[in-house]
Parts: sequence; C-alpha cells; structure tokens
Amino acid sequence: MSDAERASRAKTIDEKKKQLERQAEDAQNDFQSEMQELYNGLASKVYDVLASYAQQQGFTLVLDVAQQQNPVLYANESTNNTKQVIDATT
Repeated sequence: MSDAERASRAKTIDEKKKQLERQAEDAQNDFQSEMQELYNGLASKVYDVLASYAQQQGFTLVLDVAQQQNPVLYANESTNNTKQVIDATT
C-alpha cells in the first residue's frame, strides 16, 4: 500500500470516526431531551395528585425529607409567613 493510499484511508477513517461521534452526541442529546420531557410530564401529574390528596386530607405542607435542596413538595398558601417575618424585622 502506498503512502498516499495509506494517508487517504487514514483520513477516511478519521472522518467516519468524527461523524460517528457527532451522531452519538446528537443521539445522547435527543435522548436526554426526551427523558426530560417525559419526567416533566410525569412530575406534573404526580404533583397534581399530591396537591389534591394534601387538600383532601387537610395538609398544609408536604415535605420530601430525602431532598436537601428543596424539600417542599406542596405548601398551602396559609403556610407562607414570609411577609409577616419581613414586617416583624422592619
């Protein structure tokens, strides 16, 4: 095999490798987008059921103790005392 043919084949391999990597990245991004869409749809339905259940049971607050960032799953507006605390500090 001549040097020119070897270089040509190596270039072809590199181009195909780059194309495959781009396709894999596109597929991964599509997958993540679809998963996020499905999750958001499901989370919305779960929240609706949770809010309905909490209201029926007379709950004013539902917490997810496993969550560190935002443990509040449902809060009745009556539990929001932000304005009262701000007013008390001024």
